[in-house]
Amino acid sequence: MQESQDQATDEYARALGDAQTRLAQKEAELRKAAENHASEAEQLRCRVEQESRDTHQVEANALREQLAQLETSVEQEKAQNQELQAVQEKALRGESEKHGQQLKELRDQLEKSVEQEKAQNQELQTEQEVNRANSRLLEQLTERGQEKDKLQQELEATRKTADKCKAMLDELAIDVAQEKSRHKEELSDARLQHEKEVLGVRARYEKELRGLHEDKNRTEEEIRSQLRDEKARTRELESLQQTVEELQAQIQSMEGTKGWFERGLKEAEEMAAIEAQQRATEKSFREYGLFLGAEPGQYTLYSWSLEAVLFRLLFRLTQQGTALIQEQTGKNMDLISQPMVKEDKTSNFLGIRKDVTANELLQSKIIDKKLYEDLSAGKVTVQSVSKMDSVRNYLQGTNSIAGVFVQSTKQVMSIWEAKSEGLLTPGTSLVLLEAQAATGFMIDPVKNRKLTVEEAVAAGVVGVEWKNKLLSAERAVTGYTDPYTESTISLFQAMKKDLIIKDHGIRLLEAQIATGGIIDPVHSHRVPVEVAYQRGYFDEEMNQILLDPTDDTKGFFDPNTQENLTYLQLVERKDVTANELLQSKIIDKKLYDDLSAGKVTVQSVSKMDSVRNYLQGTNSIAGVFVQSTKQVMSIFEAKSKGLLTPGTSLVLLEAQAATGFMIDPVKNRKLTVEEAVAAGVVGVEWKNKLLSAERAVTGYTDPYTESTISLFQAMKKDLIIKNHGIRLLEAQIATGGIIDPVHSHRVPVEVAYQRGYFDEEMNQILLDPTDDTKGFF
Repeated sequence: MQESQDQATDEYARALGDAQTRLAQKEAELRKAAENHASEAEQLRCRVEQESRDTHQVEANALREQLAQLETSVEQEKAQNQELQAVQEKALRGESEKHGQQLKELRDQLEKSVEQEKAQNQELQTEQEVNRANSRLLEQLTERGQEKDKLQQELEATRKTADKCKAMLDELAIDVAQEKSRHKEELSDARLQHEKEVLGVRARYEKELRGLHEDKNRTEEEIRSQLRDEKARTRELESLQQTVEELQAQIQSMEGTKGWFERGLKEAEEMAAIEAQQRATEKSFREYGLFLGAEPGQYTLYSWSLEAVLFRLLFRLTQQGTALIQEQTGKNMDLISQPMVKEDKTSNFLGIRKDVTANELLQSKIIDKKLYEDLSAGKVTVQSVSKMDSVRNYLQGTNSIAGVFVQSTKQVMSIWEAKSEGLLTPGTSLVLLEAQAATGFMIDPVKNRKLTVEEAVAAGVVGVEWKNKLLSAERAVTGYTDPYTESTISLFQAMKKDLIIKDHGIRLLEAQIATGGIIDPVHSHRVPVEVAYQRGYFDEEMNQILLDPTDDTKGFFDPNTQENLTYLQLVERKDVTANELLQSKIIDKKLYDDLSAGKVTVQSVSKMDSVRNYLQGTNSIAGVFVQSTKQVMSIFEAKSKGLLTPGTSLVLLEAQAATGFMIDPVKNRKLTVEEAVAAGVVGVEWKNKLLSAERAVTGYTDPYTESTISLFQAMKKDLIIKNHGIRLLEAQIATGGIIDPVHSHRVPVEVAYQRGYFDEEMNQILLDPTDDTKGFF
């Protein structure tokens, strides 16, 4: 086929060459004929011109006619030649197109044949590969068939085993069902029998209780009678002379006392037996939800049946009887020996969830050795010590965020109610309630009461859907259980053991510190930072995190300013109502009306100098700048390096505490006294003095009314030394105005007059100071 195609191509090329040759020859002939005709015409023209000069006009005209005819014939011949050339070119083009079409067909056939040949080759290769693949597949199928046969054999064996297991399980299920039915019947019979026994025990113990109650009354009467007799004999013994008769009478009295004492011991043993029987009964009754050990004030959720009430009464009567026996026994023993020695009994303080001993307060560095000894000697009372701010703050804590005050309606509502009313988001509400639970108690601001989480849920102060979350937060007070040792551990220790998420724990820990200190769950009170270090409830790393918080550790949202804050910042940003600013003459009526109408915002008013100075104060002396080294240092550091005297340093630091905050000029921070001590900005040796000065901001407690009073009012009641108070008062005025501790902002002088925070006499002292009242060096 290839040869035939080549031959056809050669023939086409030869034919095309012959046609082109003939066309060239014809063109050459035409050109030659045209040249001849042109030459002849030129010769005739020349002859005509020559003859026209010599011959007459007729011949010339004839010649012109011949010339015209000759030119016409030449033109016709040219036209014929052009037509012939066009026909030849057309024929040549047709023949060329025909040959081109043939050539194209031949090429197409050639390409098709080549492609077919390639396809045949590929098919051949594919067929060979398929044959090889089929061979391999056949081998694999053979192997799979063998494996299938083997698996079928194993499956058959497994099916037989499964059938056997199923038969065994069916038999076992039947046995279990029968056993379950039998147990159900036995349980029903046992329940009926138990109910009968309980009713019998109940009736028996009611009868025994009535008998015991009667015996107890008789015993008490006998004890009282014996006590009266013993008192009479004691008076007789005291009146007798030191004679032999007196000694014999005393011996007889002692013998009588001995007999009575033996009877008392016997009765005590009987009472102990009754108490043991009561404990055994208590154990059996626990199955029915009874609990006899709860004391008044401990809120339990157990239901009290008649048996529990009767046994509780029996237990108390038994205790009272035993106490009377012990009291009588002690008095008789005193008759035998020497006059009674007064027992050294130290009363307990009321902690967060349980009593706290004076010794524990001493060990926790909440009271010092002298105050402990005064307590032990009865020179001061538990009540008076409990009212000391330095003690009360650790036992009861300071203020926490209790609820929401709606300015438009003057309504106080709980955080849960504010959430339900849409005033707070669920997230903000939950973290605030968790902070309450983690700092001691849930707070009902409407009825002004503190509740446990269980009590708060029962009272509707919080919803039951948050109960578990709040119970978890409450463990920051009651303690977590170490899963390895089962001992009680603190919030911080639970964080270190990954029992609580770190960010959540930091938020609760910061709330505890902001409300008085870290809570010791073992002893049920707050402790100073240094004691928390010692007991493993805190460390330096966590202290630095809380002292320099980032947005990640600012876990509380202020709905007023729309910013994240620490709990301390949220507490210290105590809301001041627009009405309070109006009453304090910090804003006028027009600005108050604009605020109420929403024409101006709280943020814009807060930025006004006339408002900001009363809310935040002006600058105070923050630290020391050393010119030679260009170094900024705190006042305490300057004292430590000898740049300031201790006296000057102390009064400057007291002025800081009395005007709002302790200042760290190096890190540009404002701190409470507790935070400043923990951060090392001031020394622990000055902590109590600075806490006392800080009360010029937070307020003093009136010892008679227990209300919060100002610095000036505390001076008037001699709760603070006058010169010291004048110095702190002058510092407040110099930094923005006298602080109203009740409303947590500064007030103009005339308002301070009206509220009793200042008077004209003190104003004159400060306007015309003497050396005695110039308190800063």
